[in-house]
Amino acid sequence: MTATRVLLIEDDAAWASLTREAFIEAAPGTRLEILTDGDEALARLEDGDHPDLVLLDLNMPGTDGREVMRAIRSLPNVADLEIVVLSASVSASDRALAVDLGAAYANKPTTFAALCHLAKAVVTGALDDLDSEHRPSRPRPVDQPAVAVPATQSAANVRVVLVSGGDSDVVVRLADAGLEVSVVATVDDLISADLSAVDCVIVELDGPGIRRHEALRSAVAACPPIPVVAIIGSSTEAAELVSLASGAADVVPVEEATREVLRRTVRFAVERAALGRALEEQRRFFDSVLDNIDAGIMACDVEGRMRIRNRAANFFEASSTDARGAGPFAALARDMVDLRSGEAVAGDGALRRALGGETVPEMEFAVPDDSGELRICVVRGEPLSSSGGEKLGAVVVCYDVTEQRQAETALTHQALHDPLTGLPNRTLALDRVHHALERGARDFSLTAVLFLDLDGFKKVNDTIGHAAGDVVLQTVADRIHAALRTGDTVARFGGDEFLVISESVPDPAAAELLADRIHTSLGKPLPIAGAVIEPSASIGIVVASRSKGVDQVLQDADSAMYEAKHQGGGRSQVFTPDLRDVTHRRSSLAQSQRDAIRHDRLQMAYQPLVDLRTGALHGLEAVAKWAHPELGEVSPAEFVEAAEGSPDLARRLGEWSVQEACRALAGRGDLQLYVNLSAPHLLVPDMADTLLHLVGETGMAPQRLSLGLTGTPVVEATRAARRMLERFKDAGVSLAIDDFGTGHAWLRDLRDLPVDVLKIDRSFIAGMSTNVEDDAVVAALIGLAQGLGMDTIASGVTTIAQRDRLRLLGCTFGQGGLFAEPGALDEVLRTGTSSYSY
Repeated sequence: MTATRVLLIEDDAAWASLTREAFIEAAPGTRLEILTDGDEALARLEDGDHPDLVLLDLNMPGTDGREVMRAIRSLPNVADLEIVVLSASVSASDRALAVDLGAAYANKPTTFAALCHLAKAVVTGALDDLDSEHRPSRPRPVDQPAVAVPATQSAANVRVVLVSGGDSDVVVRLADAGLEVSVVATVDDLISADLSAVDCVIVELDGPGIRRHEALRSAVAACPPIPVVAIIGSSTEAAELVSLASGAADVVPVEEATREVLRRTVRFAVERAALGRALEEQRRFFDSVLDNIDAGIMACDVEGRMRIRNRAANFFEASSTDARGAGPFAALARDMVDLRSGEAVAGDGALRRALGGETVPEMEFAVPDDSGELRICVVRGEPLSSSGGEKLGAVVVCYDVTEQRQAETALTHQALHDPLTGLPNRTLALDRVHHALERGARDFSLTAVLFLDLDGFKKVNDTIGHAAGDVVLQTVADRIHAALRTGDTVARFGGDEFLVISESVPDPAAAELLADRIHTSLGKPLPIAGAVIEPSASIGIVVASRSKGVDQVLQDADSAMYEAKHQGGGRSQVFTPDLRDVTHRRSSLAQSQRDAIRHDRLQMAYQPLVDLRTGALHGLEAVAKWAHPELGEVSPAEFVEAAEGSPDLARRLGEWSVQEACRALAGRGDLQLYVNLSAPHLLVPDMADTLLHLVGETGMAPQRLSLGLTGTPVVEATRAARRMLERFKDAGVSLAIDDFGTGHAWLRDLRDLPVDVLKIDRSFIAGMSTNVEDDAVVAALIGLAQGLGMDTIASGVTTIAQRDRLRLLGCTFGQGGLFAEPGALDEVLRTGTSSYSY
């Protein structure tokens, strides 16, 4: 099979590329060659390289298509070569030239579909609607199948209205051309006629009664969708131009108005009108798409003329009160502020830069709208060029990102601030500490960091609810902020912990004064949910030099706060290096204690509890003892305190103490056993069940067991912890409050708790004989216990006078050096009750 060879002579690279795609799509067997220069095409033909058909553009630089046609017809070997003229606008003179030279002509297709139809017609010889009489015949290759081409509107069904003032043979020629013709005498008749079924109007400008171009303009105005063809008496270029300027779709001199010319002219005008309508519909669709894009799009040609601007781009027009005048860049007349540099820039800067060939990356600008409100816009620009590299202009795309930036700002604020109090959160607080220390290093100044932990906050949540607790936290945040200097920062560090950052403090004393102001501000009574509370906090203070990092500062502040809490709360503690040693020792003891429990290196000692009324041995208090391999004997108070820093370790110590003591006394008569538990036990949900299970495993009767708990943790216990105490009570275990009188125990809570015994702290017992106040306190505590039906235990009894005074006041039991120090169980039991009688 011999492939059809087609030579396309076209200087528009974009259209040539589109034509190639059309031939690939519609006529895949065709060999299409493309040349962009007429001289090069003629040289090829002179060398004997002959295609089957030439597609020729008329308007080209250098040797144009008209000269190429004439030259081809003068070449002996290609004189009969088939030529099809393609042009965006073929004038009557160009059509006549094509006819004279034996070439066909067609309007250059404006859509890809139309271009595909042309490609099919070219390779199949189905160009019957072109100038078939003057086109040399070319046999279709015998092995090339015919391809059906969708027919355009034929002359047979084209309806024409001729405006002619008198007798004219034009109507005869139109009829001979196969057109459906009706005649009206004047333009007024045309205006009043029904034109709904008319495809084309022809006006004879030199006919009798026709007022030349005034009539033409009136005819064009009377039927805007319908093409109007003018037949003129003079074939001068000026006459053609005036007719075209008056709105004619095409112009035919009367002497050239043959049957075939009229047929082709009418068909051409009808098809061009249809193409115009299609293009208009496409333009409206394109405009609708552009106007429904949120981004502002503006494009200009190489001369700077604005060609495209969608609705969203109207925002950038100058407002009525800020007119900048007309011009190619009037659509970018607003002044803008570059958000990176803060400088004012011209609104049309991005477009001008892109027009100069520069790719403008995305930039953010603040742009005032007509109300003066600033909008945040992102602008970017690109130069436009054809596939062949020809500069076409520039395009700018603008996005209004105001809402997006506001949402991002809100999200950033949420990520860095506490939603309850609105204060900076832990993440932002750490960052501010870091920057404060860096500035201090540069300025050789001091930064104070205060770590606050509210005292007894769990009790607030438990007694009056979490909603009230939230109000307390919000109030505390406000009160702390009110006590600060301008420029100081307060952050919610987590839970009921707050962090204060104060820069450029002169000395540690200034930080202590700040802490005092916070204590004063916090301590004001706060009525809430029918109750009145007085918030307080334990505050750790670090005055940091440039040598300290963030982690070290916070660790030191936490150590100081913990020490303030250990001293009873509601106070401040400035960090000193020895506190770091204390913290390190506690941490080291905690780790060593885990090993000691795991390897059974703890021992249990027992101290007698004597019935002060009879001198008989009432029971034993179990006291854990620990001989550290490096530190020697560690006091119970110290290693219990170290264990309380870790709830898990405190739980393990409590379980070991209860199990060890119950196992030792399970078969030793009916003596009462007292075992102290640390505060973290109250936070373990299943502690009651765990301990009762351990007691059951040892065979110890629960009624012989008393558990001692520190006063403050008991009264601050949560509802769940109080239910745990009730669980012990229901099982027969008695409960004692240890060291009563030294913490913040409240009488109302004491009344409501399932407590059996009050243990009076040794500090009051020691001062009884020398201090009237201590004696009064002891008497009051004993009386209080008696009034609530509780027993009392006096700790630290060392003299007979103390024993006798306690006995006189009605104290139930006593323990201390007067009777015996803690010792091994067998030794304590061997001493017997006789040693304590009197």
